[in-house]
Amino acid sequence: MGTLYQTNEHERERINALQRYQILDTPPDGSFDRITALASQLLNVPIAITSLVDEDRIWFKSHHGLDVQEIDREPGLCASAILNNVPYILNDASIDPRSLANPLVAGEMGLRFYAGIPLVTHDNHNLGVLCVIDFEPREITKQEINILSKLAQVVMDEMELRLAARKIEKLSKEKSNLLAVLSHEIRTPLNGVIGMSSLLHSTELTQEQNEYVDVIETSSQSLLTMVNHILGYSKIESGKMNLNIQPFDIHFCIKKVMDLFSAEVEEKELCLTYEIDPKIPDILIADDHKIRQILVNLVGNAVKFTKEGEIRTLINLVSYEYDAGYATVSFTVKDTGIGIPNHQTHRLFQPFSQIQASESDEIREGTGLGLSICKQLVELMNGRIWLEESTKSGSTFTFELRLPFEY
Repeated sequence: MGTLYQTNEHERERINALQRYQILDTPPDGSFDRITALASQLLNVPIAITSLVDEDRIWFKSHHGLDVQEIDREPGLCASAILNNVPYILNDASIDPRSLANPLVAGEMGLRFYAGIPLVTHDNHNLGVLCVIDFEPREITKQEINILSKLAQVVMDEMELRLAARKIEKLSKEKSNLLAVLSHEIRTPLNGVIGMSSLLHSTELTQEQNEYVDVIETSSQSLLTMVNHILGYSKIESGKMNLNIQPFDIHFCIKKVMDLFSAEVEEKELCLTYEIDPKIPDILIADDHKIRQILVNLVGNAVKFTKEGEIRTLINLVSYEYDAGYATVSFTVKDTGIGIPNHQTHRLFQPFSQIQASESDEIREGTGLGLSICKQLVELMNGRIWLEESTKSGSTFTFELRLPFEY
């Protein structure tokens, strides 16, 4: 194996690689401490260190059996160990020409045995060393070198995982910010289009013009729903979706949902009804906006895919914990629509998954995010949601929440 980092350019690249992991001067970490403790135990040595070689120092991310955080780079044996991609072994440092004059060997510390495995990145930069140290000369077996090498790889795997997690978090934040900006920029003119089309309806128009305005309004509302779904899904994915817990009237909540669809069901000549179990406490405590959002998605789907018949929303008391102050409530939406084929039910609640009633049908319009958002909102409230039944004569969706209530 040839010698590495022989030029300043190579060293600059190595230092840049070290800095991208953002690990220098970070607090003690149990993951790395367990690795050094294990190295010490398996090789039966008093000291084990995970070191990182900086420009002018050797910083210890983990140090088992040695109460030192860092040393100067110049006397450090780890600085020599990173010069090659092979294990750096000193069986007796006091007689080895590579180390006999080293102050850590000749001085008060009296180091005698050193075995170090370079911490090598995926792009072949040696960042530091996982090493074990003893104050007595000793031999090291091939099996022990193999153990130390595997532990060094675990150190690098941990560093790579954390780097990848930071990159994903950064990308997620950038995506969320971009979607928020785009959604604002799209929603503002869309709301203007919807508002103007509504005003146009109140003017004298021919039948043909009214039909054109209907298309504009329907298309704008559909696009606005898609934008809202994408933004909502992005918020949930990035962990920015919070619950606003407060008392709410279950009857008022359900009526608000039904009112949203009154015009559409009247136009389609559908029957839209709801029933609330009288045993359910009037005032529950939850994020009623999220509950309405779930119901709007479920009822909206039912209305969209039901050509004739009815959509029923049933709110039932599943269990009542009077002393604890909790009621488990189920919310069920039943329709007489086109149903969902059995071979496609596994795709429900998956993001961007759209369903076809049959192979000859076109894919249903939309983002494919509605049910996925429902599932994540229900789970955010520690509930569960499922498809209860689906036949050619309709579908039934249910979600269940355990909610506090006011006496």
